[in-house]
Amino acid sequence: MKSIAFIGDIHGEATLLEKLLASLTTEDHRHFVFLGDYVNLGPNSRKVIDVLTDLKNNWSGGVTCLIGNHDLVLLDYIRNGHIKAFAATGGIQTIASYVDYVEEDVHSAFIASLPRRHLVFLESLQSHFEGPDVFASHSGINPDNPSDRSLNTMARGGSFLALRHKTISKFLICGHFIQYSFVPYLTDWSACLDTGCGTAGGPLTALLWPEKFIVRAEPHI
Repeated sequence: MKSIAFIGDIHGEATLLEKLLASLTTEDHRHFVFLGDYVNLGPNSRKVIDVLTDLKNNWSGGVTCLIGNHDLVLLDYIRNGHIKAFAATGGIQTIASYVDYVEEDVHSAFIASLPRRHLVFLESLQSHFEGPDVFASHSGINPDNPSDRSLNTMARGGSFLALRHKTISKFLICGHFIQYSFVPYLTDWSACLDTGCGTAGGPLTALLWPEKFIVRAEPHI
């Protein structure tokens, strides 16, 4: 299997995404797997999706983008326009990255400003990634039902317990669970790569596979 870079939660931090990609794109053979949560809370969700759609169209190593719980909430907002649930998860920052100013119908203004390719990107996000010896999803797996691959479980129904105690035979990788130490959680059988990018002022973190080598894009450096 080709070498892979698994990239943790981004949350609108386009600058850190571009910085991380600059350090990773020196190897054109490596496949990129993004673990979801591209939007909300951080300053420029629109730019993040621009960067990722361009990367998917041009990166020779291939790109897989998984879906996170914040991406699901954005899709729900696009479909139903319920602002309260979206705002509660940091959606106002996402709207602001697309719409400069609006007086009344925020949802209509947002939809009018959402590029078609961004919607296609969001609707094409995958629930999980699986290789011969590695498994990745946004929130890991449910240790009480390790074979469950439903969208809800993969995006928001996993448990940190599955990282602490070896639950499946493959190396398990996820984001979702913020590591406020800004250091990824790493064991012999699992990794959590959410190091607070866009949520707690932390870096954007990648895990190179099979080397198990950590690469980080640090804020304010």
